[in-house]
Amino acid sequence: MKKLIDRYKTIVFGKEDTFNVQKRIFLLITHISIIIGSVGLAVNILLDLGILLTLVTALALFVLLYFHINVRNTQLESKHSITFFLASVVVFSLLWFYNAGYDGNNGVLIFVYFVVFITILPSKYRFWGFVVYSLMIVALVTIQYFKPEFITLYEFEHHRFIDLAVGYFFYLILAYVIQNTIIKNYEEDRKKINIQNDQLNLLIAKQNDTNAKLEQSLNHVKELNSAKDRFITVLSHDLRSPFQGLLGITKILDSDYDSFSDTEKRLYISQVNSSVEKLYSFLEELLLWGRVQKNAVKLNYESTIVRELLIQTVSLISETAAKKKISVEIVCDELLTAVLDREMISIVLRNLISNAVKFSTVGGKILVTALLEIDQIKISITDYGVGISEDIIPKLFRLDESVSTVGTDGEQGSGMGLILCNDIVKKHNGEISVRSKEGRGSTFKIQIPQNNG
Repeated sequence: MKKLIDRYKTIVFGKEDTFNVQKRIFLLITHISIIIGSVGLAVNILLDLGILLTLVTALALFVLLYFHINVRNTQLESKHSITFFLASVVVFSLLWFYNAGYDGNNGVLIFVYFVVFITILPSKYRFWGFVVYSLMIVALVTIQYFKPEFITLYEFEHHRFIDLAVGYFFYLILAYVIQNTIIKNYEEDRKKINIQNDQLNLLIAKQNDTNAKLEQSLNHVKELNSAKDRFITVLSHDLRSPFQGLLGITKILDSDYDSFSDTEKRLYISQVNSSVEKLYSFLEELLLWGRVQKNAVKLNYESTIVRELLIQTVSLISETAAKKKISVEIVCDELLTAVLDREMISIVLRNLISNAVKFSTVGGKILVTALLEIDQIKISITDYGVGISEDIIPKLFRLDESVSTVGTDGEQGSGMGLILCNDIVKKHNGEISVRSKEGRGSTFKIQIPQNNG
């Protein structure tokens, strides 16, 4: 059945792939009109309705065949629709006189075809089509009113009944098919528009995503440029100062070595050793930070008892804390464990606890706590020293900001330690935060998943 329907559509519309609503309606109207004309011609002959009406019907059928075949094999152009329109005016006028005027089915016929012509006529001719059809109807009705003898009436009432029944039925089909075609075309256009809107929205979303990524990349580039400038500043300042001190001491020792007592020599050597240790520590941090930035550091995750890690880290800075008579208290469950890179987290803890010592006053106290909340290990280092001003806190973990400060005992720092800590914690899928108030002390907190890797 589907093959037969498709074959029938091909006969009517040809092998046109695109849905041209005006051409399709034109072919529909001519095709159905051919059927109506053929039935009308047969009725005229069978009922013997007169030679003139039969000839007019045959002429109309011939015109319809010509237009249908011509447009089906080419394209609907303005000349086709206009010529067909003018031919309809002539044919309908003749049918009016030879088909009982307004007593027949001419009124419905003219109305249905008018709807068709409004669709297929070029837009600039549609108003004039309305004017011509209006004048035609007024003229035909007026002539029938004043000159009824010009109208050929039905010889028998049953002839009129058959003509009206058949005509109205076919005109109803014609109106349905035309309206259905217009609606179908509208629905197809709406589907295409909806698809195009969806595609456009998708493109806009992709464009917005691309713009966001581009903006993110630009911001990242700006941060890298700022970081580069800060990095160069750190290198130039924090490498130059220790070397200047070393050069000054070694120059004095080289030129006046014999004039110094053993005690003075030991003092100078101690200062040199202290400077070299700080310089070496700084270079270690700098090299590790560089490896982290290049993703050259592969974390070695292992199950670790957190309390043991804290005790081991505190012991490394116990001598420094003892010089300032600072006590360090550890509060942590003995059975608390976490999967982490022991060496990397030890570096973080050593930096944070060293900073707490650095900014604590003599005789102060540092509290180190660790606990488990849901699946997160939270380690806090709290000191009760000088604290940090609010305008400095946002800059602590940024390489493009200079935040190097001096400790309570004149300790120097590069500011690289906290930046390194932040990067290591991020590598552990965690975060580092700080809460501080000037004169009250500071609390640095790191939070990492209990089970990494």
